[in-house]
Amino acid sequence: MKGRGFLVVVMMTGLATLLLGVGLLRGQPAQATDQAQPPPASEPGGLGLRLDTAWSLAEEAARGWASDAQLVDLSATWAGADEQALLEGPRAWTLVFYSPGRSAVLYVAAGPGRARPVREAQVHTSLPTVDTPAGPIGPEEAVMVFLGRGGRAFLEEHPGATVHLRLGSRGGQGAKWILLAIDPEQGSQFGLSVDATTGEVRFATDLSDGGGA
Repeated sequence: MKGRGFLVVVMMTGLATLLLGVGLLRGQPAQATDQAQPPPASEPGGLGLRLDTAWSLAEEAARGWASDAQLVDLSATWAGADEQALLEGPRAWTLVFYSPGRSAVLYVAAGPGRARPVREAQVHTSLPTVDTPAGPIGPEEAVMVFLGRGGRAFLEEHPGATVHLRLGSRGGQGAKWILLAIDPEQGSQFGLSVDATTGEVRFATDLSDGGGA
């Protein structure tokens, strides 16, 4: 798990998320549906921003940009993460929308109570859409799986690590939650993916394909 290419990809992805405001697979799959249910991402008075709230805010901003805007990517980052911060949920989300009519993507930063367009970029090919999962595995459940399957131990060994969370979908394989933790000083890293529908878990070796084969 210490491939140089993997580290570069992850570091670039995390940096992009931070600047915007705020497959990955090896080993035998396992099922995560027996994990304990976590608390909501944002309790009253808490710091976390629920994904459904962030998505609603960002979608409104994106529709003002283009009526045919479609969600193609979403992510969040915790800098200096610990278990408590992950359980509280991310304070902000980055959502990317694609407009076929404009042949462009729009990056939207969603925080408490508001979302704002950050950057528009032209694209020259159509992009696959991403739906937030209607099934049992949301970001809160994915975080619990991550902690229980080695993430907690990694964070204890590497205090101050950065954790990236992303919902990816590639090659018709369905949506997968991708969680990567990196110690920016040592270069150590730990990651896994969780199928958003089935709860299947695989350990990460590459972030670039959103779930791999």
